[in-house]
Amino acid sequence: MKRLVLFTFISLFLLIAEGYSQTLLDIQRLGTGFSGVSARAAGLGNSYTAISDDGAGMFYNPAGIGLIRKFEFSGGFNYNNFGNTADFLGKSTEYSNSSTKIDNFAFVIPFPTVRGSLVFGVGYNNITDFNYALKFSGFNNGSTSMIQDMNVYSEIPYELYLTDDNYNTQIAGRLNQSGSTLNSGSLGLWTFSGSIEAAQDLFLGASLGFINGSFAGSREYYEDDLQGVYKNVELAPGYAFTKDFRTFYLNQLLNWDIGGYDLKIGMLYKLKNFARVGVTIQFPRTVSIKETYSVNAYTDWGDGTRKEIATEDYTYKSEYDIIQPYKMTAGASANFKGLIASAEVTLTDYTQTKMENTKGIQAGDVAALNKDIKDYMRAVLDYNFGVEYTIPDPGFRIRAGFMTQKSAYKGDGSDYDRKYVTGGFGFLVDNSVSFDVAYVRGFWNDYGDNYGSGVSRYFQSVTTDKVILSFGYRF
Repeated sequence: MKRLVLFTFISLFLLIAEGYSQTLLDIQRLGTGFSGVSARAAGLGNSYTAISDDGAGMFYNPAGIGLIRKFEFSGGFNYNNFGNTADFLGKSTEYSNSSTKIDNFAFVIPFPTVRGSLVFGVGYNNITDFNYALKFSGFNNGSTSMIQDMNVYSEIPYELYLTDDNYNTQIAGRLNQSGSTLNSGSLGLWTFSGSIEAAQDLFLGASLGFINGSFAGSREYYEDDLQGVYKNVELAPGYAFTKDFRTFYLNQLLNWDIGGYDLKIGMLYKLKNFARVGVTIQFPRTVSIKETYSVNAYTDWGDGTRKEIATEDYTYKSEYDIIQPYKMTAGASANFKGLIASAEVTLTDYTQTKMENTKGIQAGDVAALNKDIKDYMRAVLDYNFGVEYTIPDPGFRIRAGFMTQKSAYKGDGSDYDRKYVTGGFGFLVDNSVSFDVAYVRGFWNDYGDNYGSGVSRYFQSVTTDKVILSFGYRF
């Protein structure tokens, strides 16, 4: 597995010395995560490109809504829980974060035609949850610390009386290191779609989407001298209170206001009533971010003295666009006596991602990040599978699915791929009213560095649990 130090939650060098936080992790955050936008589709493992015969089709394959013959209104909610067990210096700590949101709603209108079909729709989909949680604690018996690492490029250790006047520090590790990270927020997509039956059983469609959302991240980090290693060491000569160092605290806050747009086109071909083939192309999505990043930090000393930095001196604002790559999906489904089986594959070349239209960021840093994308990211093939069985009377449907979301980083093994197992059930009454429930279980491994590479590293075992409730009405 090969990654840069940039892949931690934030790169302190970029954040504090340069005043911005754009890293390859930001690229990944915007492009990954389970994005099921209806209980039926989620229950099928998001293998929906060759089905898409309801309002959710506007997100998966807009051509599919051409199969709708009645007015349709649908909507739903989701509950999402992110759980993380972190192993750090021989200690294991569990932490979690959850949210409940509107998952989707859609209104689809078929227009009368002499032959074929003409269908338009408008909808909203919650396409990405930013939920994240991490907590760790352990005694680092090595000779490194965040204080030493920051002292190379930042004024913060000096301002907190952790160095002498020549920026030398006597801190040399042997501190208890602990911290936590909580992220929240989501991306929503307003979609306007249309589909026509261009030839018998051949449907073509397009969706224009407008993105809105927000992200809020808070990282707290502590280094504590629990063993009194520096109790009689005057860290800032001439200041007696610095003989009894107790705690170094760092809090980093990152907030995004997010907008953007995307375009997806699709084709669906129906082979009589027993099979369908679907293809979609999502054109490069532009995600525009207005960012505010700030740092709070203090030190506590044995006599009760606390020294703090001026947060206003470490607050930065910037703006930039992330251009996400093409996504090409091909899928097929078959229906045999009420049993539907569906499968699809998606190609995403993350090396085509780039940052553009920046404000408040130096051109050299933008060029360096775009080069890192080329050097350290890769193209991936993701797979989705799903099955659904319908019992005609009383219209009960049961589903199961599986999907992968491979790591975008070169050299990562399969342990770092996101895997999702899905299931669900629903009722369809008179082909007019539907109620559906889906459960999604995600699991994968990851790691991060507090600073440096491998000297203060935590290993993560991540699980996510998502429940989606949906309803639909055709009239």
